[in-house]
Amino acid sequence: IIAGGSHVTTIEPMFSSWPVYKRFTENLAEELAAGKVMPWSGRAEWYFEHWDGADGRKFVGACIDGDHDHPHPLRDAQNSYERLENRGVIVLHDFRGPGPWNAGEYLAKQGMQYKIYGSVHMVGVFWRGDFTPPPEIEEGMSAKAWIANYGKPEWAR
Repeated sequence: IIAGGSHVTTIEPMFSSWPVYKRFTENLAEELAAGKVMPWSGRAEWYFEHWDGADGRKFVGACIDGDHDHPHPLRDAQNSYERLENRGVIVLHDFRGPGPWNAGEYLAKQGMQYKIYGSVHMVGVFWRGDFTPPPEIEEGMSAKAWIANYGKPEWAR
């Protein structure tokens, strides 16, 4: 995202832990110095409570990975979707269980296209507008095997 010229805001409650924040700043020192990335310590819902949108900023993309328990992924998906550019992508990491699947169902019902990747962590990529998702990555359990074991989410039936 940064390499493509976009600004990144990283929302992470663990930034309050010095070792986590230190590692983040070491890994992205150049990007931080250039003002291309902004760390925000806290939960996503706190971030969105402070979002005023007065400057017209929209997301080109969002990656949702954090608290996987309902309703947090759904709230993050709703907040991200409301602030997404007409051509935008939302990635749901650890796409397992009811929390992330409820978020995926919401995005699909909004008309977003999607592709599920059967990587070790399961990843759901949802998009609108002109976007071509990357091809399937053969790693770990395939999406087909995962669905055979655990069932399809309601919105994919």
